[in-house]
Amino acid sequence: MDISFSFIIPHKNTPKLLERCLRSIPDREDLEIIVIDDGSDVTLMPQVAAYSNVRLLKNSISRGAGFARNVGLHHARGKWVIFADSDDFFNYCVGDCISEYFCSDADIVFFRANSVDGKSYVNASRAVQLNRFVDVYKGNVSKGAKLLRYKFGEPWSKMIKMDLIRRYSILFDEVEVHNDTMFSLLVGFHAASIMVDNRAIYCCTVRQGSLSYSDSIAKLLVRVDVFSRAERFLKANLVTNVWVFKHFVALIYLLVLDRSAFIKGYKKMRENNNSFFGVVLRIFISIPLFLADLNKVWVKRFIYK
Repeated sequence: MDISFSFIIPHKNTPKLLERCLRSIPDREDLEIIVIDDGSDVTLMPQVAAYSNVRLLKNSISRGAGFARNVGLHHARGKWVIFADSDDFFNYCVGDCISEYFCSDADIVFFRANSVDGKSYVNASRAVQLNRFVDVYKGNVSKGAKLLRYKFGEPWSKMIKMDLIRRYSILFDEVEVHNDTMFSLLVGFHAASIMVDNRAIYCCTVRQGSLSYSDSIAKLLVRVDVFSRAERFLKANLVTNVWVFKHFVALIYLLVLDRSAFIKGYKKMRENNNSFFGVVLRIFISIPLFLADLNKVWVKRFIYK
């Protein structure tokens, strides 16, 4: 029968967590799961092959989650695509929720999510921003829609029409971090209409050693590039009242940590149409955000040391 939903899951070196994720997805004939193993240095658990609706694709060397997701998109056959990280999982309601929207005219359906610590299953905070945006949407549709379209950069906890992705040739950036930022912004921009559901279909976990909880000079430079490109796109397309500051916070980190890297980041911002005075002014404005982020970094390091 025709495939209705394609679940795309990049994976590297977390086979047990991957199996937990697979178990959380309904076993249905109208649903395919595409796992892209990104050059793992461990053998995938034999149980993965036992899932009848799973296709396993392998990258011989690690190319990153963005590349893996693009491979998944190339092979996907579903009307709708749903993304997951291999260390996360879906809530029991996912099958019923996505089926309700199969015939929807919307291009994107956003859902709430919840978050837990990957070991203790104690509540965590990774889904706070998404749920806050959903709350805003419920009270002010126009404002909430802007936040969900342009500020929610993660690909999970939403279903996206494959036709939208292919019509506009939207792909993930193949970079070390924030590979999903421009993808999410572009599908949000090009979606003719969206819908928002109040149920949480997805659980994002917090895990020591995951990419989300590590930083380096190289990653900060990628952040500067990605978010300055995002800001340039929003300005060029006259999207107003959507403020982007992560690249300026990253630039302050570079100024503190490595002056030569700061210069590279500054030049990248100038390439992306930021003026000298605009960069200086936004750096000063972003100092409180930098201090708040620095505090969060130290808290995470204390918890996950």
